[in-house]
Amino acid sequence: TLSPSAGYSSVFTLTIPVGLTTPGISSTLSESVLQTNLVTDVAGNTLANGASSGPVSVVRPTVDTIHPRIASGALPAVSLAAPIQSWTASDAGGLGYFSVKTQTKTSAGVSSAWSSAKIYGPTLRKATVAITAGRTTCDSVTAVDSSGNQTTATTRCTATPFDDRSLHRVGAWTNVASTSAFNRTLSKSVAVGASVTITAATGHSVIVVANRAVGAGAIQVLVNGVVKSTWNLAATRSLPTQVLQVPIAGGFNHATISVRVKSKGSTGVLIDGLGIGA
Repeated sequence: TLSPSAGYSSVFTLTIPVGLTTPGISSTLSESVLQTNLVTDVAGNTLANGASSGPVSVVRPTVDTIHPRIASGALPAVSLAAPIQSWTASDAGGLGYFSVKTQTKTSAGVSSAWSSAKIYGPTLRKATVAITAGRTTCDSVTAVDSSGNQTTATTRCTATPFDDRSLHRVGAWTNVASTSAFNRTLSKSVAVGASVTITAATGHSVIVVANRAVGAGAIQVLVNGVVKSTWNLAATRSLPTQVLQVPIAGGFNHATISVRVKSKGSTGVLIDGLGIGA
């Protein structure tokens, strides 16, 4: 209620949102509030910011410059099926979203460009990693908080071997179908000296996927014709899709990688895949 005989006062509040610029006033913060008190007497005379109104007040919130914390789980060294990448993250000011991108590397060591990032909400903490036979797949997970600060986790990688049917086969081999095999196929040989090969390989380990079984024979892993490891595939029971990883000291570059039948045993040798590990 205004009383002309006693004069009156009014309060004006100006709110300036992000990015708005007015004469003499600019703001890049989330919000600025400018409050001015006007005192007016019965004759209409006005005094701004008079002794009775107090000074102008400006409210500036604190800017969030703290980056979120994020860590991604390790992928398996070798994947025969699409693995799940999971991660953990936290941020005091609240998480906005996650982005995940992937990169592949061929057996010859040629890397693709990083894919476009896939965006996930702040509560989703896992994603399926698409794999390609004969390639190493890497992913990169980034957390972004509600203020735009971002942190990228350590890159994780997994290798996928070539299926046996895509290998160069030397000697006598027969095709075997199996629902438990990698891509449901196997290559079988009962000929000593028969081999499967990939070329132009670059890496630090050889991945062999094979079946162990009663009466199975033995295989040798060769790099450029030099035997690096020997494996006896005989077992007391059937063990399909066994992943054997052979580290190669010093690695290799543009090499020929082979698996050769050393002995056939009583049931032969079943090879499921061959690949390169980082």
